[in-house]
Amino acid sequence: QGSTPVGARSMLRGAILHAGDRRNLVLEKGGEVAARAVLDAHSRYVMRDLLPGNYILRVEDTSVSQPISLAPGQEEAILNLDLSEIAPETSAGAVRGRVRGGAGAVVMLLRPSDGEEWVTMAHDDGGFRFVDLPPGVYSVRVQGGSKIDGITLDGRGEYAAELAAAGWGYTVRMAHQAPGYGAVCVSVEGHAGLVVQAHTGEWSSDTATTGSAPEQGEFACVISPIEAGHYIVTVDGLTDAEGRAVDLEAYVHVDGKQMPAVEFVYSEIEAESEVAAARSSIRGRVIGACGPGHDLHVWLFDSRANRQEQAVRPDCTFAFEGLAAGVYSVQIVGHADVAGRSDISLDGANTVPVELVIPLAPGEKATPLPPSGRSVIAGTAPDAAGKLVRLVDAVGNEIKQSADMEDAFHFDALEAGVYTLTVDGGYEQRELEVDGRSGLNVQFQPLVATWDSKASPAGSMPGYSVVRVEVEGMRGLPVYIWKDDWEGMMRRTGSKPEYGECSAEFSPLGPGTYMVEPEGLGIWADVEL
Repeated sequence: QGSTPVGARSMLRGAILHAGDRRNLVLEKGGEVAARAVLDAHSRYVMRDLLPGNYILRVEDTSVSQPISLAPGQEEAILNLDLSEIAPETSAGAVRGRVRGGAGAVVMLLRPSDGEEWVTMAHDDGGFRFVDLPPGVYSVRVQGGSKIDGITLDGRGEYAAELAAAGWGYTVRMAHQAPGYGAVCVSVEGHAGLVVQAHTGEWSSDTATTGSAPEQGEFACVISPIEAGHYIVTVDGLTDAEGRAVDLEAYVHVDGKQMPAVEFVYSEIEAESEVAAARSSIRGRVIGACGPGHDLHVWLFDSRANRQEQAVRPDCTFAFEGLAAGVYSVQIVGHADVAGRSDISLDGANTVPVELVIPLAPGEKATPLPPSGRSVIAGTAPDAAGKLVRLVDAVGNEIKQSADMEDAFHFDALEAGVYTLTVDGGYEQRELEVDGRSGLNVQFQPLVATWDSKASPAGSMPGYSVVRVEVEGMRGLPVYIWKDDWEGMMRRTGSKPEYGECSAEFSPLGPGTYMVEPEGLGIWADVEL
């Protein structure tokens, strides 16, 4: 290896994010302790005078360990760890419940301590469930509705929550045996004499009035007989406190075996003022290349891409105060690829601590070139830590390795030739040509996911048309279909499992050009029948 002395000493250094009171590190070689270190006030460590070889770095009082290799002639190595990724011993907690008037309502579960958020959609009966939750304190809320704070989970138990959607909403339950033919029961809480109809395509049922079927409930009515299928149920004649008309609408499936009961209810939810709901904060510190001589700034982005900028203080801390509920991201200006965090959820009152690490730069001496006749291909890919990286030459020979904690990879001792580089998760770079002397550095940019649509015929039908829709990987998503002279209908993916777990079906349909749109994906398709 040129003039490198055999047994020249190396230095290992780095930072430990979210270390808390776990300050002691141990470096082992061959099962024996080779060095110890204690984290400083900025969670950094240094271990000096290390011989070349293979080591394991351990954080005492945790199960965290990381292999590290020191090559002959390597003056310095950097290894950073994040203890926030340690899985709790038990993550079997659950939050379940029901949303009053909340068929299809968006329900959000937030862990205020670190800004982690889970989102689900309530079933037609208003039920929802969050599972596999680690210990902690949570809050659950309905978008635009009620919320419950201070839910404490121990990682094993279950919490039952009763929530409500604001204003008028509905639920659908299968609580009645069908009378031998298709029927649907409809009630409007507190209101009799309202006009109710069921619609599908261009057909509408006879009208019924709420309160006309007291055997089903004080404010109930029954629409029958109707054929099995999907219907839109409408209620007319309702007004609000100012005398303005209120239109109620629900989506229901009739199978002829059970009679679905649609219940419209009203919940008065008092909205929290914007001033009272803007008391959250994000407080952080920068670990690594920070302090005197480093002029650092941090950006804060909200969900609308509005930006705030702040200088990092001399003690390597920063704080954004008075933040409203929403989802935010922070990043160090000029270091966004390595020092940033996204999807920080705030509820208007919580404080979320954030630690960002800027990798310490190697020593001032330049990295020596690889030996003559060999090349290097190195680089990084976003969020690639631990993922498999493959390098394939022109004749199919493959080299594999896992990206390190810095999302980086490094292939050396490469013969001259053309290579293809891939990283699990969708990253690929072809036509990487090296000459056996120099190297290449590949910096992948974050992938942007886009939705596309494809329509294909599925065969002929006996006198009417059908549209089957599949939204890849999205179960329970509302999908709408309509055309110029028809207001349309809605189905949820997964309602036709015989055609796929994320499939739905619209039928019967007449001839014409229809628009099909899955909710929230920003894509639609034209279908001509």
